[in-house]
Amino acid sequence: MKKVLSILSNSYLMNEPELVNKTKYILLYISNNLLIRLYCVCMCFLYSCEPENNSVFKIHFSDGNRITDSDIIFYDSSSHCLFLKNEIKIKAKTDFSVIVNKQTIYRGVVQSKLDSNSPFSPFYINEVNSIFGKNIIEIQYNKNYPPDLRNDPQIINSLKSRNFLRNGISCNIDSIVIENAAIGNVNVSYNLTIINNDNYNYYVINKGFVDVMFMNIDTYALWYLKSNPTQEEMPVYTLNNFSLLKSNSKLTRTVKFLNSYRMEPGYYQVTCTILHGGFENLSINQDSGRIWLGKAISVIDSLRID
Repeated sequence: MKKVLSILSNSYLMNEPELVNKTKYILLYISNNLLIRLYCVCMCFLYSCEPENNSVFKIHFSDGNRITDSDIIFYDSSSHCLFLKNEIKIKAKTDFSVIVNKQTIYRGVVQSKLDSNSPFSPFYINEVNSIFGKNIIEIQYNKNYPPDLRNDPQIINSLKSRNFLRNGISCNIDSIVIENAAIGNVNVSYNLTIINNDNYNYYVINKGFVDVMFMNIDTYALWYLKSNPTQEEMPVYTLNNFSLLKSNSKLTRTVKFLNSYRMEPGYYQVTCTILHGGFENLSINQDSGRIWLGKAISVIDSLRID
């Protein structure tokens, strides 16, 4: 600006052509400076908004929390778990919206740790930190409110385009045999196939961490075979307690139970759940693969028990 003032102070000594040229120079100088400053302001503004505006997938919470692309490690479509780079703490009874390309796919609530019942919402997140880890959000679904939109194609495609999608582990009950159902001391034996749906190696626990639930379709009576240890029963695990399930491979196990309860004859829905929580003394990331965390479910809709 000193240069501009100097030119202006000496303008009365110039002839008309010189004055015109100098005036053009002054106007160009001022214009360029204003454009540069305006450009800097705009770039700062755009840079500050970039993570939010450029994020294809978002979760907005009514308490002000936000999850965007920059927060995500990956999403496991089999267990509906979102793995984050950092821990996140959200309050009970907070609403949330899952958004893709500025379009809300579904809404849900954060369930209070004091409420043991499923909330009156199709989709919910537990207020208590996930059993899988403090930086992992499990999005759960109340099956009384179809449809299940957690793996909506728009969500899957958006996460896949950013390399945030994993398909995790699934399981199938191949066969099941039940003996002595009507007289008690029931023997249950079933073959369970565990499938790795990813291009990553996963470690899966050798035994335990499997729940089987029988529900009488006519009477809604429940009968459980529970092998998941309680927190007090949890042993100190080493990598020797796991099997390496290589990418895109599967393994089959035979599981046997003995239970003293009598089962009434009829048709039952059978639900088998593999549940891998956190293992505090083990790093999730190992040299040959990753310890899989999540929940995989297999269902037989109708099994006759005589």
